[in-house]
Amino acid sequence: MKIKSFILILFLLSSFVNAQDWVKKMNDPNANFYDIEKSFNKYWKKHERKEKLKSFFSFERKSEEENEGLMLYKRWEYTAKPRVYPSGDRTLLHQNGKEIERALFDPVYRSSLQANGNWQPLGAFDVPAGGGGAGRLTCVRFHPTQTNTIYVGAPVGGLWKSTDGGASWTVMTSVLPSLAVSDVAIDANNPNIMYLASGDLAADDAPGVGVLKSYDAGNTWEITGLNFLVSQGRYVSRVIIDPSNSNVLWAAASNGVFKSTNGGINWYKVLTASNLRDMELKPGNSDVVYVTSNTTFYKSINGGNSFTAISAGLPIASTSSRMSIAVTPANPEVVYLVSSNSSDNGFKGVYKSTNAGSNFTLKASEPNLLGWDSFGGDSGGQGWFTLSIAVSPLNENLLVVGGVNIWSSSDGGEDWGIVAHWYGDNGLPYVHADVHDLIYKPNSSILYAGTDGGIFRASAGLSSWTDLSDGLQIGQMYKLGCSVTNSSLVLQGWQDNGTNQYNAGQWTHILGGDGMECFVDWSDPDYQYGELQYGNLNRSNDGGNNFQGINSNINEDGEWVTPWMQHPTNASTLFAGFKNVWKSTNRGNSWSKISNFSIGGITILKVAKSDANYIYVSNSTSIQKTTNGGVTWNAIAVPNAGSNAITDIAIDETNPNKIWITRSGYNAVNKVYKSIDGGVNWLNLSTGLPNIPVNTVVNQTGTNDGIYIGTDFGVYYYDDNINTWVPYMNGLPNVRVDELEIQYSGSKLRAATYGRGLWESSIYNPNSQLPFANFNANVVSGCPGFTVQFSDNSFNNPTAWSWTFPGGTPSTSTD
Repeated sequence: MKIKSFILILFLLSSFVNAQDWVKKMNDPNANFYDIEKSFNKYWKKHERKEKLKSFFSFERKSEEENEGLMLYKRWEYTAKPRVYPSGDRTLLHQNGKEIERALFDPVYRSSLQANGNWQPLGAFDVPAGGGGAGRLTCVRFHPTQTNTIYVGAPVGGLWKSTDGGASWTVMTSVLPSLAVSDVAIDANNPNIMYLASGDLAADDAPGVGVLKSYDAGNTWEITGLNFLVSQGRYVSRVIIDPSNSNVLWAAASNGVFKSTNGGINWYKVLTASNLRDMELKPGNSDVVYVTSNTTFYKSINGGNSFTAISAGLPIASTSSRMSIAVTPANPEVVYLVSSNSSDNGFKGVYKSTNAGSNFTLKASEPNLLGWDSFGGDSGGQGWFTLSIAVSPLNENLLVVGGVNIWSSSDGGEDWGIVAHWYGDNGLPYVHADVHDLIYKPNSSILYAGTDGGIFRASAGLSSWTDLSDGLQIGQMYKLGCSVTNSSLVLQGWQDNGTNQYNAGQWTHILGGDGMECFVDWSDPDYQYGELQYGNLNRSNDGGNNFQGINSNINEDGEWVTPWMQHPTNASTLFAGFKNVWKSTNRGNSWSKISNFSIGGITILKVAKSDANYIYVSNSTSIQKTTNGGVTWNAIAVPNAGSNAITDIAIDETNPNKIWITRSGYNAVNKVYKSIDGGVNWLNLSTGLPNIPVNTVVNQTGTNDGIYIGTDFGVYYYDDNINTWVPYMNGLPNVRVDELEIQYSGSKLRAATYGRGLWESSIYNPNSQLPFANFNANVVSGCPGFTVQFSDNSFNNPTAWSWTFPGGTPSTSTD
């Protein structure tokens, strides 16, 4: 037995040699996507073998914990992979910024975006009943003098404000060039002045534009002298105002620490380092500044003009994957530091300094404060993604650490107990998993947590928690499914927060995990279908109250978001795309395979409404088609094959050979294609679109081949009458649209957005669209000194116009 144990130990150790190399590569902006993918797959293969051995030797492990790192990676991969195909160049992920910046700085273009559509939010405005959460938050901050005023930042949902202690919320940033918010600072001497740090620390797809400034308490914003192009892919993790001099600011960014001495007009770099994550001032002495990267703790004693790396008592840089800092006015000399372990992203340790960060002492390296377990056992962790620490402003020995759960110590870090758990294990209070920020209300013992499910507030003794997320519309939606018979019924799959049902204004959490593709039975809305990641298919026959798994005899793995759908005319028949296409004729009780592919995992599956024998499937790089219900399949010649990933297919409702496909990536002439002969020949419709990824397409019946597309920057419409693309996003926030569906009985176009929840607009009606005029003034010699040229940019072909200048009389023109 000793020999077996020794072999097991050697195996487990070898499994973690460079096990988290994929994390290091993700933190390196120059690392190629395919290198990261290869590293992760190698790690995960070893991880799965390790878990099997641990199970053999009777090591207990919850099924959720076996996925440590997997779900986080797959969420990132789902976004990144189609956008960087085929080169793997991750700098492409930030090219959306060019279009976003154009919308910000070009007033004519910005106005054109608001010319068509009438989008309204459907929510979720409150946390859905029955579980789940509102969406991911990155920071929680307080007004310096009115502590019932709270600000929260979301990674792709913008900045939100509450003036009543979290009872209600208002969005502050719907039209910013980046809705990724990592921090906000409010000037204690003039609270109308605020600074916003933009960019998401944990995701490639939400870079920032630097530091923004508001002079009117966040109602409007302007970019400061510290600004980046979104295409540079940078973030600012922290921005701090000197409490003794409001003109002095510090910003910790992905490429260094920057300082301003004139209120953000000019900045200069004071520390060159990568992946800076956290920053604090010594309470009462702004000459002392602390900052961390993933691996190193830095200290300045001259107001942040220069920094020194501190290593005394701290872990070797190569053993840490991320660090966070906590300080307290209860004892300004105390600095706490929490570090995650680079080998498995579990808990490395909590360290304490009693001399303002000159050296540290290890206070705790166990239990595992960052893992999934309620007892702090060997459950790995994800410290590279979620890591936070806070110390009471009233008691230097009372501190908390957040990872998946929240732990507390009352003796300066010596002993620890869990105070909140991600699903309430062992009778513990529930707080949504993945704690990104912990902060005490100023001068109080009340603690707040920003999580993947929203914002939570603890009681003074940390014995109970209250969810304050109602009012935050920050859901990150992958997919949606509208009911045909009930115009007020919509299902949606949310990242982090399961499958949720919207029904006549009421929101209900109906299925857990990460929510994916979902739909409502078109013949009987009591039958509802939802899935978890990798094609974990589920069915309800009681309106979503209860679900049962229906994978039955399917013996293949699906993709992160597995496509499936209902037969358009036979309600009992379902289709699902795994490595092959599977068909059920009894609502999922049993399945049969109707293809024999070697193309890899299926990401798109569409069945023609006019003839269900026509089925199109894609693995994002190729398309297969059957015209006889799956008896035989043939490959379709994809236009510009190998250039950009295929993201969606739409089939005309009356002609199964008329199809449209959309493409991801940043090839300006490779966005949308149409075929009227089943894919033999293609017409390129890409001209006139911005060079950003297109994620989804839907055809509107009753139009001349009218289609809507959802992109990384809103919605666009095209038909053969107008023969051009027009923005269709009036009222829609600057947000990524992952899926569109039309609910015909209500004449509504619905959008699943990644960061701002569910939205709807009236569908296109050529007789209801108002024209949009572009005004250009050109200075000429003589009097009156200028001429004005009017250009109609609408798609209604009017023959006459009228306008009124302020203080003037109406004028008309005809053409």
